[in-house]
Amino acid sequence: MALSAESRRAALIATAITLPLVVVLAIAFGAGRSHKTTRRPLGPVVVSTPSSAASAAAVESCERVIEKLPVKLDRMTPRVVHGSSAGVDTRYVVAWGNPPVILSCGVGRPAALKPGSDIELFGVGQDDHNSLVLATHTKTTNVFTVVDRPVYVSIEVPKSLNRDPVSVLAGLVAQALPSVCDAQANTGPPVPDAQLCTHRP
Repeated sequence: MALSAESRRAALIATAITLPLVVVLAIAFGAGRSHKTTRRPLGPVVVSTPSSAASAAAVESCERVIEKLPVKLDRMTPRVVHGSSAGVDTRYVVAWGNPPVILSCGVGRPAALKPGSDIELFGVGQDDHNSLVLATHTKTTNVFTVVDRPVYVSIEVPKSLNRDPVSVLAGLVAQALPSVCDAQANTGPPVPDAQLCTHRP
């Protein structure tokens, strides 16, 4: 179910408030009945990379992306997101599950995306809604950056996760925003440089 950006934020806040309350009530009513360990609510996800969605056009694009996102992602519950410092803008950062899947809209251009690069871009999404994605990796996460939309959108997925949230999220980004560039095809006529994602201004 898609929500407006404001409705989505309200739902996330309500969830963040309700989950601890449910746990407290469960402890209160279950006291003396069982000695099983009660699941504690998850704390906030702390991110340190600031968003670069500063222009009006980028803000509008990220609002459209946020409106498309589900409150729950494949049964993964939403997480509250905090910045590691006051300078980190988290308005367009959304997280689900533990360890968290993190979507950040308005991130900087990936360093590997430049003219002459031989990086491979993958079409990822669902049905007719596919985004071109650049995959990079860290020790603990796979990072998929949507590169063919007006703003760059990163999706960080823990390597330990046994499901694929990228297809859903990349498809929703493709539904929210129009394509602005393409990748060089292996077959057919070559794509002009001006239309390539590696040559974006």
